[in-house]
Amino acid sequence: MSKSRKYFRIFGCVCLLIAFMLPIASCGTKDNNAQSEEKISKFANDKIANNKMANNKSVNNDRYGNNEQSGENEDIETSFVTGLEEESEFLLYTDALKKDNSEETASGDIESVIEVTRGDYSHKMNALGEVHYLDTYYQTVDVNDAKFIKYKVEEGDKVKKGDVIMTYSLDYGEEELAAKEQDVTQKEKDYSAGLHTRQAEINQAEHELKQLTDKDEITIKKLEIKKLKLVLKEYSKYKKDIEEERKELEKQKKESKNKVVLSDYDGYIISLDNYIKGDAIFAGSVAAVISPKKEYYVRVDDVSEGKLRYNSEVTIEVEGNPGEADVSMKGKVISASNILSTDNRQQYAYVKIINEPDNVNWENNIKISYTNKELKDVLLINEEAVLYETASEGNEMSRNPYVYIYENNRAYKRYIDIFDEGGDKLVVLQGLAEGQKVAVYKK
Repeated sequence: MSKSRKYFRIFGCVCLLIAFMLPIASCGTKDNNAQSEEKISKFANDKIANNKMANNKSVNNDRYGNNEQSGENEDIETSFVTGLEEESEFLLYTDALKKDNSEETASGDIESVIEVTRGDYSHKMNALGEVHYLDTYYQTVDVNDAKFIKYKVEEGDKVKKGDVIMTYSLDYGEEELAAKEQDVTQKEKDYSAGLHTRQAEINQAEHELKQLTDKDEITIKKLEIKKLKLVLKEYSKYKKDIEEERKELEKQKKESKNKVVLSDYDGYIISLDNYIKGDAIFAGSVAAVISPKKEYYVRVDDVSEGKLRYNSEVTIEVEGNPGEADVSMKGKVISASNILSTDNRQQYAYVKIINEPDNVNWENNIKISYTNKELKDVLLINEEAVLYETASEGNEMSRNPYVYIYENNRAYKRYIDIFDEGGDKLVVLQGLAEGQKVAVYKK
């Protein structure tokens, strides 16, 4: 067989083999393409269903007052092809009827269902007050080296000038006073004798000066006299020290006889110091606060329980005496801590009394009632429907309020923002809409 014929047969076999395999390959490709198209179609349908569900959830979120917007609906097929569509936001609420769904509502027992309403909000507060007298005097002690014995008056007593406020004992006795008397007397005698001697020396020198005729001797004698006078002047300074010692001694002698603190004012004892027997007493310490009770305000601790508003009206109630009704009157806030700068802020707010009734016993308990906050046309919800979730971030703790909105016999958890002053009604700032139903669970 020729070489060309041999090559022709080989080429023909190859062509027949290719012709035989082509339908098989075409069939396999068709099956694979069909499977791929089926998978893609299923994936696209799932994606479309998921997007529809997400859109429905976004609609539900808008219905329940959620502030986050889902955005405009996009063409699902286009977003799938481009791959730019992101997952829709998750709902902020869950089914609260399942026992394992929420720790606060594990029982799942709904006590009642209430509505979110619209109206006015007024938060009232109460605080304890006390009388603050403006015309007060401080009766001080004018003695040292003494010890307290007892008070002769009580708080609330009326006193006149010269009445005994308290008694005390001295740390020094009669023998000590006698020794001081002897010491001061001796100093006075020694000073007098020294003064007489120095004055005599000056007189003698001046007499001798008159007898001199020599010019140089006269000059020397004048210098001597000048020196003696300077010595006398320096010596005279001791007289003031001795006089001070004598004055202190006479004061102690007087105190040793009286040993009492007398009132310098007419009025009432507002407060007494908390001395007990044997306590040391020092000059300048306050023994009692006295006031004629002519001018006074009601004072409220504005830091711990007040938060009064400047220029607002309050109601003052003074507890009545046994068998008598409480006395009520109006007052006006003339000073509050929140109107002052931080550096000058005071602890108290002061209330001026308006039209004070007769026979008010200001020693009894005093209660102040007032409106702390007033808001008009706001969303309101019962305090009992609001729950709190505690969260921590670093060293700080926060309490996040939430409720369970109720619809179609199901309750859904919803985080909200509220204005809370501890009243029966709370102001809803965000997260709910008027007329929405909220579930209240049994405690």
